[in-house]
Amino acid sequence: MRRTLLIPMATIAVLVAMLLPVVALASNGGVDRTTQASAGAVADDVTVADAPGLRLGCSVTRYHAAPAVVCRWSAVESDKLRGYKLWRTVGAPGTHPRQLIGKIPADARLRHLDTRVRRGHVYTYLVVAVAKDGSRIAVGGPVAVRIPGRHHALRFVCAVGSDGDHLGVGCKWSESKDPAAVGYVLWRSVDGGARQAIYRTGLDGRLHFFDTKVEPGQSIRYAVVAVDATGHRVGKGGPIVVRIPARR
Repeated sequence: MRRTLLIPMATIAVLVAMLLPVVALASNGGVDRTTQASAGAVADDVTVADAPGLRLGCSVTRYHAAPAVVCRWSAVESDKLRGYKLWRTVGAPGTHPRQLIGKIPADARLRHLDTRVRRGHVYTYLVVAVAKDGSRIAVGGPVAVRIPGRHHALRFVCAVGSDGDHLGVGCKWSESKDPAAVGYVLWRSVDGGARQAIYRTGLDGRLHFFDTKVEPGQSIRYAVVAVDATGHRVGKGGPIVVRIPARR
């Protein structure tokens, strides 16, 4: 007499779930293409956004009176972490080969000062968290930084005067010759105090300003700067010191 073996449905479901990855692997020629594509995106795509726990920030600074770029990043919490690699590209990503400019151990200060930069150039930075086996754990960046060119001198004059009702100081300046300039900021410092921005304008604004917030006997230092779209200075006029006559 033939006996029928009854297999519970729950057991069948478990067996099917176990067999599906094997079938998919065989249909791809023995390689899990989904996993392979995902790994490639992390390893090769330098335009990926900051990974969770790895944020990169870079900005222009000065080192021995010359421009430099300082990069800082957040720590990655992983038992597999060996350290970090900082990469740099001159220009936008993909336009020039990447350069490895720093290897930072996991327990070191998470910053790097790049002093090999040139005025007028754009540099793109990328930081990679590296595991002990050499694989990548996370990628931060890219971050692009523009090094301002040499400042163009602006012709700048200031003098005590009157607008008919008020005593003040009139300042005027020439147009910037830097193509990156988008506007101007006029600064002043009264009697050696903190700087104050007293006038801002775009390229189509007035290239002169009459400062009426003055008092007799004050010594006021004025300077004007041309700025680019990121706020960096690309031109400067002054400083000029003007003394307000004391009352008689």
